[in-house]
This record gives sequence, C-alpha cells and structure tokens, in this order.
Amino acid sequence: MNVITDLWRYAELCSHDNDEYLIRRVLLSMEQPVIPMITLMRNNTDFGYICEGGNRVVIAFRGTDGFEAWLRNFDPWPLECENQNARGYIHDGFWDAFESFKTEIDRYFRGSFRLNGDFSRCPVPVFITGHSRGGALATLCARHLAKNRKLPVSCVSFGAPAQGTKKYRDEVDLLPVNHSRVVNGYDIVTTLPPSWLGFRHCGKLFHMAVPLWRKLFRVTKILDHAYSSYTKGLLKYCEARGDLDGADEMKTVLARVTI
Repeated sequence: MNVITDLWRYAELCSHDNDEYLIRRVLLSMEQPVIPMITLMRNNTDFGYICEGGNRVVIAFRGTDGFEAWLRNFDPWPLECENQNARGYIHDGFWDAFESFKTEIDRYFRGSFRLNGDFSRCPVPVFITGHSRGGALATLCARHLAKNRKLPVSCVSFGAPAQGTKKYRDEVDLLPVNHSRVVNGYDIVTTLPPSWLGFRHCGKLFHMAVPLWRKLFRVTKILDHAYSSYTKGLLKYCEARGDLDGADEMKTVLARVTI
C-alpha cells in the first residue's frame, strides 16, 4: 500500500467526526500493535485530529459535508495577505480556519517532542492529509510547519480547492514539503476558486483515470468529489497495480463511507 492509499484512510475517517468512538476505534486498529496518542481538534465549522503512532505522526482535516454545503460556505472573492511580509495571497476563509488549529498543532509538537520554535528535530516523519476543504487546510498546515517551524513534511490532499495565488504556489513548491494533490476524474471542487481570480494549485498532480469520452469532452461530474467516489477510484487504482493490501484497505473504507 502506497502513501496515497494509506493516507486516504486517515482523510476519510475525518468524515465521521460525529462519532468520536468510531474514529478512536479505527485508529487503534490501524496503528496496531502500537496504542496511538490521539488528539481531536474542532472549531465551529471544521474538524481534524493528530494521530501519533509508533513511527510517525498523521494530521488529518475534515472536508465540507457534501458539494452543496461546500458551495454554500464558499466565497471566492476575499483574498488577504497572511501578514505584511507574506509572499502572495491566501484565501482568507481557508486561512482563518487553519489559524484556529495552528496553536493547538504547535502545542502538540512542543509537548510531545519537547520542541521549541524549530521543529526540525522531530524524531518521526510527519504526514498531513485531508479531503476537499480539509485538503486546503492540510496544505496550509504543511506550509506552516515547513516554513515557520523548519519541519519537512509529506502532504497528500484529496479533491482540494486552490488556496492562493501564484506567488503562494511558488513559495509552497520551494518548501521542504513532499506534496501530492489527488484529483478524482473531473472533480469540480478542484477547479475552484477559478484561475481567472488568480488562484493556482501547488503540489504534484495525481489524476485518477476517467472514461475516454469524458476525457475528450472534459465533462465535469459533481459526484467525482464524494468520499465514496475517491474510495472507489483508489480501489480501482490498487487493483490495477496488483496492490492487494491496498485494495483490501479501500474495501474496508468503502464499507464505512456514508457520502
């Protein structure tokens, strides 16, 4: 099982934020034989968690529940600088959401690993993931840890919208972030905010296959954004590669997917 299918298990699990028992039970089963340290994070609209297993840390963020809710909560216009010295502009809705988690994430690393401003001495690798809006928060989290805390990280975002302008994109791509951006078919959320407003994606694109007729006509499909669609796409990817362990894991995820 590769890092993309591995981290999808953690990203999808965030969609069950109304069942903390399920989240803890599944994380315990995934991290066996180690008993993980689990930190849940929540604000008025977003949810995430930090899972520290035996040999790594995974930070995951929840996406918006459903495409209609995503559109209701999405405002493409406001762009604000992170600060006066920022290179480029970041969508302030995504930035405000991540800001509400940033202090807790920093506190976790300081407390668990006795780190101060520089987290480069963290003894285990750090992986960050999320779907939809959660993918945007995951990318902002990776940027923060790599830029402000000197911590190299790996980030896999699924169906994420763009977060900032070209200068922001260029800055993130130069940081010590191993970033893969997974897109299922023609997931419409990944086309937002529109590029004519100045938004650009960062990271290496991993595009799951679509039927030839849709590829020729670039037909978008709202359902391509659903958790179930990403799980099915990754299941097909694993089966095509002969990755039996990954396929079994995706079947397990599919059994609990609700949307």
